Amino acid sequence: MKGRLMLRSRWLPQLCLLAVSTLFALGLGELAVRMARPGFPGFAIPQTEHRPAPGLGYEMIPNQVAYTFASKVTINSAGLRGPEIRLDEGFQGRRVLCLGDSITYGVGVDDDTPYPRQLERLLGDVWGGAPVEVINAGVQRYATYQEIDQLRRLAGKLSPDIVVLGVYINDLKLRPKGNDVREYELEREQAASAFRNRFPRVYLAIKNLALGSLAREILLSTASSGSAENIFKGESTERSEKKWAAHQEELREFYRLAETHPFRPLVVTIPSRHQVVHDFPNSSYPARVLTACQELGLPAIDVLSRFKSSLAEGLDPYLPWDNHLSEVGHRLVAEAIRDALREVTARP
Repeated sequence: MKGRLMLRSRWLPQLCLLAVSTLFALGLGELAVRMARPGFPGFAIPQTEHRPAPGLGYEMIPNQVAYTFASKVTINSAGLRGPEIRLDEGFQGRRVLCLGDSITYGVGVDDDTPYPRQLERLLGDVWGGAPVEVINAGVQRYATYQEIDQLRRLAGKLSPDIVVLGVYINDLKLRPKGNDVREYELEREQAASAFRNRFPRVYLAIKNLALGSLAREILLSTASSGSAENIFKGESTERSEKKWAAHQEELREFYRLAETHPFRPLVVTIPSRHQVVHDFPNSSYPARVLTACQELGLPAIDVLSRFKSSLAEGLDPYLPWDNHLSEVGHRLVAEAIRDALREVTARP
């Protein structure tokens, strides 16, 4: 017993010293990271919650007020971000539906910032103040095939005059052959939610560490750099060709839906930060998307040049701690869509 007490008395101060030293080092690291990269957005809970949805894999839970990072998110009764949709039969303006992933949804920015919200204000001015409603149907992590499936659900209910399909480099995914709800990785989502709900303070502390966010960013960029670099270099593999073929088929379906319902289609390709900072003359994206649109007769616009010009002027289109769009980036996309739709006149 005496020996154990002596051993404990010998090691306890060393363990305490190690713990204090580790915390001090982490504190210095946190301070250094925040000084080197200002603008860390912080984090708040609850984050936007999703639920399984047959036919889509998952969807946002309706009627929730949550956060994206630390920015407010309002999800309406239709399960879409933004104010309630005006379904009254007396609405005589133009209705624009914006499909997309987390870029369209607006990760890291508040409710008034995503480009669909900014587009609504811009089109109101272009169309002489006539009624206009722009609906944000963007959902985090959606691929193009999910956006087209969502369009099938919404087109008949909303009767949009114009549908804008936002395309990003990670939207080129293969449609699952089996149960798409399982593709959602429900178990992982449940585990994350359980930890967040059971230990909210610990969860918040971890998510609000700039050092941890930097480590996560490095890991994610390393994990996804291979396929992205192949696209930037214009290289192809058997799997990438399958993805391109599948994406072209989704664009073809987009064209068919535009004829069926009918509505005016528009595709907008949005570059990654890497493409804005560097030049990739042989990049497959967005070149192959734009070529496919041209072959199908789909109007399409690319905002890469606008983003490059903005960055050269010192206005970063991206969030400082994330590859999603900043308020500047969303404004540039909204302006590009507005310019493409100038000739479309509002109904009296």
